Amino acid sequence: MINRPAAHGNPDSPLTQISDLTAYRHDSGLPIALSVRPFTTLLPEGGDWTWVHLAALPLNYAMEFGLFLWGTIGWWRSRAFDRHQPVQWLLLASSIASLLVASFLKSTIINNDLAWRSIWFAQLAAILWTAAWLQGPERRLRSQPIAFHLLLALGIGAVAWDVIGMRLIRPPLFHSSFDELISPRPDDDDQRRIYKKAAQLLPVQDVIQHNPALHKRIFNFGLYGIQRTGVADGEANLFGASPQDVQQRITALQPIFERPLSPSEIRRRAEGLGVDHLIFASMDPIWIRYKGPPPRLTCRIREPLACLVSVKDIGS
Repeated sequence: MINRPAAHGNPDSPLTQISDLTAYRHDSGLPIALSVRPFTTLLPEGGDWTWVHLAALPLNYAMEFGLFLWGTIGWWRSRAFDRHQPVQWLLLASSIASLLVASFLKSTIINNDLAWRSIWFAQLAAILWTAAWLQGPERRLRSQPIAFHLLLALGIGAVAWDVIGMRLIRPPLFHSSFDELISPRPDDDDQRRIYKKAAQLLPVQDVIQHNPALHKRIFNFGLYGIQRTGVADGEANLFGASPQDVQQRITALQPIFERPLSPSEIRRRAEGLGVDHLIFASMDPIWIRYKGPPPRLTCRIREPLACLVSVKDIGS
């Protein structure tokens, strides 16, 4: 995320969101591209492999939907399925649109969020149809063959793994490629309290800046804050800024959190990028150096392992 002027009009309207995607982006490419949903990450994408992924789409979706594909087909074939009900047409239309988007479009901005989020509409419809098929007009769960129950057990096991098992793969027990994102940091709770107090005490239009060079996709402003940030991290072009603009902001702000600077220099760098408040935390190199916030700065909001400094108070 990077702080920049919003598009004109209601910021929550669909037209404003579409305008923001098309007119307010600084990169050269479109945010959406044609593609074929890959069968597995183990196979390459593009080129002749596109035909392999296309041929594998039925198997791909059969594996993804599993039990709910079985239930969907059962509901469609049952006499209880009323094709004249508007809600059935709504679910069917949203499912078809969802599958088309998930199968043949992708987002080109960092992660392909479009493909894996758009499938939710088809998944929701499949869940509703399966639940309706199992519940009426006569209950069918116990009468299903062993394959159905195996799919049910597999689905329950997968959910249990997501809820319990995935939370075990984290430091210090295990190391993964997502260590930076999932590792608990000692100042997490204190930063959360800082953002909570800032939401209550500071104007909503203020810009609060953390150390944008320390962690990838830092959690705090997105989950706990209501104010904007000057720049989130090295991937802030996800929200429309150019990579050059993102890097320039990080380059200007990073020294504030990493090396000794005079109060006037800190204020100059922050004000130059429209930052109203700075958050220092115990993981920042400057905090480690001084065993606390930088000297000669006054914390407007203070927790044991985090500190919010108002830029207007620096050097005054």
